[in-house]
Amino acid sequence: MRHPEDVDAFVTELGKTAELLGEAVSEARTLLYFEALSDLPLEAVLAGLVAARRTRTFFPKPAEVREAILGAPDDRAAQAWLRLLTAVETIGTGESVDFADPALHAAIEAMGGWRELWSLARLGPKELSFQRRDFTQLYLAFLARLPDRVPPVLVGDYAAHNALTRGAWTRGLDHVDFVHVIGEDGGTMVRKALPVPATAPDDFLLDKG
Repeated sequence: MRHPEDVDAFVTELGKTAELLGEAVSEARTLLYFEALSDLPLEAVLAGLVAARRTRTFFPKPAEVREAILGAPDDRAAQAWLRLLTAVETIGTGESVDFADPALHAAIEAMGGWRELWSLARLGPKELSFQRRDFTQLYLAFLARLPDRVPPVLVGDYAAHNALTRGAWTRGLDHVDFVHVIGEDGGTMVRKALPVPATAPDDFLLDKG
């Protein structure tokens, strides 16, 4: 929810929910709810409030509305791990990717970065379980609080090496200008990427705000 007109739609739906569940909601509290959920699409928040009216007997907290929209944190962590494994195995770390999930990007960076996770496809069950444990802990921590800066795109080997050699590196040139955008269902689409700088400047990272 980013646009001024979103406020009116949100206030109306929150008011309906409060009325039905017997809760008095002040203007200040309404604004706090809006702020807590502002990173989510308006349509998803409105649907979450409708779901709360249908399934709850008490007025939901913002975290409960968020869980109704996104699912429980443990479930999200499990889904994120499967998305990561699938991407490593089917796309490979030579390609640049965008999971459209800041917590997932932050967890991957904390594990050493996208280009270092090629080994996941080669680990045995025991080693992979240790990696999953570490990933889950990181992902849940970043769901609760993102680091100040998160990369919007996880740069693959092709783009990174080509940037470092300023275009002289020839391997994989058909791939360096594209990013694989990976949906929650594991489906992918390819979009044009911005050029990757030889050194990562500040504006190559995305502020969490």
